[in-house]
Amino acid sequence: MADEENVYHESDNKVQDILGLGVEADFVDWRGRPCYANKGGGVKAAAFILVAQSFDGMALIAVQNNLITYLYSDMHFSVAKSANAVTSFVGTAYLLSLAGGFTTDSFLTRFKTMSIFSGVELMGYVLLTAQAYFPSLKPPKCSINSSSSMDCQEARGVQIGVMLLALYLIALGSGFMKSNLLAHGADQFDQRIPHQKKLMFNFFNWAYFGICLGSVVALTFLVWVQDNVGRFWGFGISAAAMFIAFLTLVSGNTLYRNKIPKGSPLTRILQVLVAAFRNRKNQFTPQENKTTCLQLSTQLGFLSKAAFKHEEDGDSHPWRSCSVEQVEETRRFLRILPIFGTTIVMNCATAQLQTFSVQQGSTMLKTFGKRFELPPASVGAVPLVVLLFLVPLYNLYFVPFARRFTGHPAGVPTLHRTGLGLIFSAASMAVAAVVESKRRSNLTQLSIMYLVPQFFLSSLAEFFTKVGLVEFFYSESPPEMRSMSVALNAASVALGYFMSSLLVSLTNYATRSRKNIGQSVVQSGGWLSYNDLNKDHLNWFYWLLSGISVVNFFGYVFCALSYNNSSSIATFPQVKGDQNSDGVLLQQEEEGGENVIKLDGVSIKSN
Repeated sequence: MADEENVYHESDNKVQDILGLGVEADFVDWRGRPCYANKGGGVKAAAFILVAQSFDGMALIAVQNNLITYLYSDMHFSVAKSANAVTSFVGTAYLLSLAGGFTTDSFLTRFKTMSIFSGVELMGYVLLTAQAYFPSLKPPKCSINSSSSMDCQEARGVQIGVMLLALYLIALGSGFMKSNLLAHGADQFDQRIPHQKKLMFNFFNWAYFGICLGSVVALTFLVWVQDNVGRFWGFGISAAAMFIAFLTLVSGNTLYRNKIPKGSPLTRILQVLVAAFRNRKNQFTPQENKTTCLQLSTQLGFLSKAAFKHEEDGDSHPWRSCSVEQVEETRRFLRILPIFGTTIVMNCATAQLQTFSVQQGSTMLKTFGKRFELPPASVGAVPLVVLLFLVPLYNLYFVPFARRFTGHPAGVPTLHRTGLGLIFSAASMAVAAVVESKRRSNLTQLSIMYLVPQFFLSSLAEFFTKVGLVEFFYSESPPEMRSMSVALNAASVALGYFMSSLLVSLTNYATRSRKNIGQSVVQSGGWLSYNDLNKDHLNWFYWLLSGISVVNFFGYVFCALSYNNSSSIATFPQVKGDQNSDGVLLQQEEEGGENVIKLDGVSIKSN
């Protein structure tokens, strides 16, 4: 491994010497100085971000997973009101990631944004812990399941205000963290250098390992603490985990490479769309550009009109004529949106599995031996423990092996990896349908371990699809829009949660039936309307989800084939003495499984 590292760095230094990659103008260090190649960033800086992400995820998942129980048992909300509150909280947290991505791409560096909003998230956990501790901030205790439950007083006034403030401070902070942690970690690797680009893809895999590790702790230890020791201690540990995440993040400040924000990406996109519309009747004459080798691509050809040059304007107005670079940035961002859209169904299936599997587990045999009992909410931790072993094996052994055949830095190309995850998602729904059919027809209680296979397949789906999407969004989006593009992954989760609620309502509406009894018409509920799994047809609903997932997969294949992922081409300024040329074209290709960089006819093998 040491010899391989030396080969990589010797190759990287050759590339830097020939191309003059000493300074990277778009990145600065903690003092605001330009970053140099192989200076700052790297694995050490990324390690701080991985640890911060693990503790941040642990805190959020612990609260999210047990929130419905807290609202029902402690705040005395109804089951329906509790479920809606949880859905709104989770959906808002993920949707706010888009706002976080927009903020960092436009105004603040990722580190400054995360430093501010990790503090906001910490305030939310502290406030939630305080509510669990002080009796005046929650309604009086009562047994909500007893015959006297009518006397239970629901939280109101200041109590609800404190709860909502705490939850949405957490949602705000978490949303801004989600869109920036992975992007900031990837920023620590210089993509101009082949070896560091491979390390960037490895970082995404290790990031998922950190998510799994935090989730296992949250779904086992922290769930047990909240249920058996008390909400105060459970929420308090989440607050402590968030504090550790904050400290870890700021401790790496002096090592980080920080991407300089370039202004509002949405404004740049709107300028292209408006200019293309205003120039729709003009004969296209692209602006000449002396500093780039970019050429307008043919996809979304109507956008090319935005680069129409108005001779009478002199200095072009940004809402009438845009540069070729700006048009291509917009085109690249819009082209990834269909891929984003085809992943929402997978997140919808995951949301349904997490919701109904807990209900399934409550009707199954949960004891092992004489003492050990597995809580239904902790079943999802079992496949995550398996993934804790599989992810390192995948990263250390499978990726280098696959890289020999595909030549791709990630081993498996990102679009292939995402598609594989969608297949696992459809399979998890089919397995869930079979298990539910067996549970309904079995005369004796099934073991709760029957739920593990569907969770395992769902976890594989998340590993391949979500990591593949982050790799795809980061590497294929314009550098000026990377935070917002990575945030699309979280936005897909949010839309999946909202879609899951809508799908249940539509299914119940479409499957309800009417029967004529005498002179009256009796209307029966749909597949999921009885609040009793032995009367509902959850197995049929899972089959429906599996079918929708299969159709969605073919839609994804169509979008992926249409994407036409071209070879990576970048432009670098060429300097000869004191004279600057128009630029030279650097192209990285794969020849015989090796990375080859071609520069004006000179080939450099990077490994």
